Amino acid sequence: MPIEAQMNAIDAELTERARFVLRVCGCGHATNNDTRMEGHLWNNLGHKERDLSRYQDAAIVADRG
Repeated sequence: MPIEAQMNAIDAELTERARFVLRVCGCGHATNNDTRMEGHLWNNLGHKERDLSRYQDAAIVADRG
């Protein structure tokens, strides 16, 4: 029973983490908060958000494996 409780806790943690999408600026600033990223980009007009979709797709495939 203790192992099952630990597995359930791990599943709950992974589900919670999956809700958050990491957003990264080219300067290295990273956050999972949309408001913070938009504020950062607004205050630093030359900065651009990096496209991390290729990494997210790989993470989804690895999670299924």
